[in-house]
Amino acid sequence: MIRHDFLEVDFLKTIIKQRQASGEGWPVCVLNVNTNQEFRPEIDGTLSIFSNVKGASRCKVGRQWTSIGTDHYFLSNHEQHYSFAIEGDTQSTETLNIHFGQALVQEMITGMQASINTQLDTPFAPGSDAPRFFERLYERDDTFDYLVRAVMAAKEAGPNASLLLDEKLLDLLSYLLQNHQRETKQVHQLALLNGVAREEIYRRLTRTVDLMHTDLCDSLTLDDLAATASLSKFHFLRLFKQAFRQTPHQFLSHLRVQKASALLRKTNLSIAEIAEAVGYDNNVTFYRSFRKQYQLSPSHFRSQVTN
Repeated sequence: MIRHDFLEVDFLKTIIKQRQASGEGWPVCVLNVNTNQEFRPEIDGTLSIFSNVKGASRCKVGRQWTSIGTDHYFLSNHEQHYSFAIEGDTQSTETLNIHFGQALVQEMITGMQASINTQLDTPFAPGSDAPRFFERLYERDDTFDYLVRAVMAAKEAGPNASLLLDEKLLDLLSYLLQNHQRETKQVHQLALLNGVAREEIYRRLTRTVDLMHTDLCDSLTLDDLAATASLSKFHFLRLFKQAFRQTPHQFLSHLRVQKASALLRKTNLSIAEIAEAVGYDNNVTFYRSFRKQYQLSPSHFRSQVTN
């Protein structure tokens, strides 16, 4: 089901409770909505992708709000409460939020884990629970954009729209699972910890990455980041370097320059305005950081990508 409006919040929560009580769970729902104001507090969700075609939104899982632009998407797990907000004032946001039906997710997990002979004998046998994704921002890539475009195009398939939508959602879910497997390997880079501790530490570290994205222009300190991860500064710094192969300062510099490159491609802002927009109050430092990452000055980069 593809909707172009948000259900009233209390009505949505009633429907969710009814479907949970009956064992149906969340249905498939794709929300492609244009609005400049929306607030949806404490929704008992399913596995969900929050993304935007234009504008920006925010999502909160636990205690932390995370900003979502057009270059990233945010994942939230099944049975995870989330809050969602759009605060664009005069600028509208076009959402592309995809809520996976619980039955669809479970069928895919069952199919992946069972042999073909088992599937022939008991095609609808229950499988293991779906993996718990890391609830954080993920960078959009060409594959993700292609898959979500295919999901949106399914509505044009006439009487076959429901069939095509399920096919494309399974392709998208397969993509998420492949990324999760790669990310799980990254978790194992955290040495001297058992499996459960590694995952918990990684979740805490990714909260600090989301904070960097959300407060890109702020002067974040090591104290800020360590507090977000609920770790001492010593342990946070050591574990962050293990997980991401960079210091927090290097990671944040990379994010700022990456955002600057997008603004150079997509806007007519001056280089000084872009430097300020991504948190640099010194043009010399911005030029140095940009050249280090792209081996080009900002002006040379712009001339190459706009010609």
